[in-house]
Amino acid sequence: MQFLKLRKPLTALLLSIAIGNASAQNPGFDPPEGFKNDVPEKETKTGHLLYLKTYYAGCVTKDIENKDVINPDCAKFKDVKSLTIDYKNPMNDLSWVKYFTKLEKLSVRWNYVKTLPDSFPATLKTIDLYSNSISLDEASALKHLPAGLESLSLGNQSVIQAVTVIPPLPSNLKYLELTASNIAALPDSLPSGLTTLWLGSNKIQSANAALANSNVKILNLSYNKLTTITLPSRVTNLYLNNNALENIQVNTTIDSLKEINVSNNKLTNLPTLPSALTSLNAENNLISNLGVLPSNLVNLAVSKNQLTGLPTLPAGLKNLSVSNNLLTVVPSIPLNLEYLYLDSNKITALPALPANLLYLDISYNNINGVLTSLPSSLYYLNISNTNITSFTAPAALNTLNFSKTKVTSFSGALPSGLAELYCENNSLSSIPTLPESLYRIKAKGNLFACLPNFPENLADSDIQLVCNKNCWRVLYGDWNSSSSWSQGTVPTQNDDVLIINGSPNINASNLAVKNLDIRNSVVSGPYSLSVKGDITNSGSFFNYPVIMDGSTASQTIKGKSTSVYYPSLNTYQTNPDIFKHLIIKNPQGIVYKGSDYSLDTLSVLNGFIDANYDTLWINALDECITPVANFVRNGLIGKAQSVTSGWSFVGNPMINQTLATLNASIPLGFGGKNQSIYSYDGKNTSLNHWVAPTGLSSAYTPGTGFRVYSFQSDRIIFAGTPFRGTKDLNVTFDAAGYDNGGWNLVANPYLSPIDWTNADGWTKTNITSGIYIWNPAKSGYASYVNGASTNDGGPTIATGQAFFIKANGANPKLIVNENAKSKQSNSFLRSGFVQPSLKVLLNDKTEELSDELLFRAADGSTGNFDDDFDAYKLPGSVVNISTKSSDGKDLSINSLPDLSGTFPLNITTARTGKFSLSFKNIETLEGTNAYLLDKLLGTEVEISNETDYEFTTNTTETPDRFRVSFTSVVTGSHKSIIESAPLVYPNPAKDQVTLTLGRAKNADVVLINPMGLEIAQWSDVQEGSLQMPLLAESGIYILKVKSNEEIFVYKIVKL
Repeated sequence: MQFLKLRKPLTALLLSIAIGNASAQNPGFDPPEGFKNDVPEKETKTGHLLYLKTYYAGCVTKDIENKDVINPDCAKFKDVKSLTIDYKNPMNDLSWVKYFTKLEKLSVRWNYVKTLPDSFPATLKTIDLYSNSISLDEASALKHLPAGLESLSLGNQSVIQAVTVIPPLPSNLKYLELTASNIAALPDSLPSGLTTLWLGSNKIQSANAALANSNVKILNLSYNKLTTITLPSRVTNLYLNNNALENIQVNTTIDSLKEINVSNNKLTNLPTLPSALTSLNAENNLISNLGVLPSNLVNLAVSKNQLTGLPTLPAGLKNLSVSNNLLTVVPSIPLNLEYLYLDSNKITALPALPANLLYLDISYNNINGVLTSLPSSLYYLNISNTNITSFTAPAALNTLNFSKTKVTSFSGALPSGLAELYCENNSLSSIPTLPESLYRIKAKGNLFACLPNFPENLADSDIQLVCNKNCWRVLYGDWNSSSSWSQGTVPTQNDDVLIINGSPNINASNLAVKNLDIRNSVVSGPYSLSVKGDITNSGSFFNYPVIMDGSTASQTIKGKSTSVYYPSLNTYQTNPDIFKHLIIKNPQGIVYKGSDYSLDTLSVLNGFIDANYDTLWINALDECITPVANFVRNGLIGKAQSVTSGWSFVGNPMINQTLATLNASIPLGFGGKNQSIYSYDGKNTSLNHWVAPTGLSSAYTPGTGFRVYSFQSDRIIFAGTPFRGTKDLNVTFDAAGYDNGGWNLVANPYLSPIDWTNADGWTKTNITSGIYIWNPAKSGYASYVNGASTNDGGPTIATGQAFFIKANGANPKLIVNENAKSKQSNSFLRSGFVQPSLKVLLNDKTEELSDELLFRAADGSTGNFDDDFDAYKLPGSVVNISTKSSDGKDLSINSLPDLSGTFPLNITTARTGKFSLSFKNIETLEGTNAYLLDKLLGTEVEISNETDYEFTTNTTETPDRFRVSFTSVVTGSHKSIIESAPLVYPNPAKDQVTLTLGRAKNADVVLINPMGLEIAQWSDVQEGSLQMPLLAESGIYILKVKSNEEIFVYKIVKL
């Protein structure tokens, strides 16, 4: 969980002005000199460059006569010269682009554009509309291209129609791309300045004089239907692969030609090629003779042809691929060659190999005997499927493949840096010690029964060759199943276990092993696993607790992340070592020897951790029986928390530290406008409650909240001795303070998230039930009180997070103990209630921000401010919405005995313009209708979850324009409800409940979890019983049954 931090250094965010009339109480806090506004503009203009994010929907709307009207918010774009619209923007209409009268560059790649303007701005020089949904009708806009256009990209449209002719092109055009556009013929003329022509994946069958006489330098006609072609005289790069070419006409005087690709054609020979050529790809043709090769050739690829021999190879050649031909001999190899692929031929012997050769593949040939004099520089060697009897592996090898050869013994040591070894189906009686660098080995079909050793990095192996270990032998399976293991039995606490690339499910309790070696695997299941010996973890993830509970000697945990190749993605990905929960119960201690571990939660119930003079990084420290000063030895325990540039509210979970520790993560400033860190004093009766620490020697105590500024996105490092025990947060109350006083900025003192609602974890005297945390994604405060929240708030408070609370009387107390630690660090609203409620969202679509207000029905609440049910409104920096209690308090959460009556919506914004109101939780209002009243326009709208009421305001304060009204309705008759009401049992329930419909038929059933989310639904249920599992966590669930005009609502308590 990231810190919830301040987004802008604005005075409106000061708590001293957070209640009531903020503008009248602005303390005028000056940010440190040189501080930057860390909020990137959603529509940024740097000079005359405009970059529109994915939320942007266009600059033009329609008036009542269906005429284009420029959005006033877009008026500032009139001087824009370069316009780029992000990948996969939802817009599909670009007709408004014509209003950008000074536009020179338009780039809208990989989007959903269907509609083009009837005319483009005359100033345009570049149009890039690659990969959209432009149809034939819209492609007619090409007839109106600006005369000065220099670059046009319009290929790969998802709507392909019969576009057979390229329209006339502007005379200044230099670049044209129409890939995959169904083009059937080249135009009769091309602009004289055209240098790049990209027409791949079309239906062109022949070239013409216009192309042959053009000045095109880069020509791509790949994936067409060409049978012959005459090349332009100035071409430098030529791509003609995947056609039906039988003949190519090349002017040998074309000194400019550097690269040619004619692979996957029907060529039987190559034309005479110019000497300047450096790269030739003619793979997969019918060529039997290459002729004389250009003297400057560097790259030659002629695999999959009918070659029986090779000509003299150019001296500068570096890459040669001649696989899958009919070669029996190979000519002298150039001294500069680095990559040589000769596989799948009929070669019987090799010439001398260059000293700097890196890759050599001679597999599937007729080479016999001893392979001698391999270059020491070789990185990759494949001699599989040959008759080679012996070879010496070069010391630099990374990959070695000698499967299916005549090698019966391997002399000497394997290369120390070897990562992959393939030696299957030989007659090897033994194999040398495997180097620690080895990642993969395939060695089946030999005479030896066991691998000599098992390197730590090895993540892919034949498990039947692993001796003295019970190996996981399936991809997915249950741990407690004998068929999942190589020895045919379930491991016990006396067995060493090896798991490679598996996904075991811990499906039973009391499972234990001795030593566990696990690599690139994911362990899941509802039970913990006990390890009595050592753990080697390389790139694996444990979803459930691992208990290290040996008793006779210390245990070791070691390993490191691994890099795994995924063929489907054609990429390597790093797999870290992750323990969801590691529990230490060994009085002899645990020795930690890894630097790549990620521990979500650590518990030390007995013993200690020897950090091996390193820092043990964890996300949360849970239960800790051992005294905190003793449980980590020879090192530190630490956690890194991400912050972004701007203000953050932070605390420190480590003891005996000063601000010098924080300064090591985020440079701090002190004095005047350089001051970048503050604490908060709610008793201060002056306008400014923020207190400036004097220097780096100031205390950095657990439980104290700070406001700190970072110039850039960074990490705060918490490292040291974590606080453990009970903490008095030393809150204060002074009735003379603002809003009758009581505001305190405190912080989570533990190296673990804490739960505000855990009654056993807190002592609260004269403390209101709400907490307030700054949410940068909303540019406003998240509120939480008694199961209700706004702006993604919740009861969970992150490690190192500072938050506001409000005391409401003299001698307040707020004391937290170890029981407050949360088991679910990323869970919001974990123990919330489900009740009738309405969430109102004020949306600023330009800034892509919103603020939230919640009305809810809660037993025990009143119309006045209730300490246990209501939350104050602390204003954000961009948009704010609130309502008032009967006693005049500004609220973000308003709890009422029942949802009835009319309530004002107070709206303030940082700018004028267009906004909207939307709504959530309507489905909880059974028996109640909600309405939005707009007093300015005299309109009334019945609210639904789909309501999005747009409005425009010319003032930043809209205190009395909108109201929300709740009206009770009657659903079904009382008699029908009594006669046909379904039965739900048991209630409370543990794992599942049963619904018996009774007389109700054709019912729709919905189950809502404690967070108000639908987690299951059943449609058109007939009479009878329905069993419904309660798979989520404890709390109060809502079950709704709708049958004909009758609606039944049940509260279900899950234990």
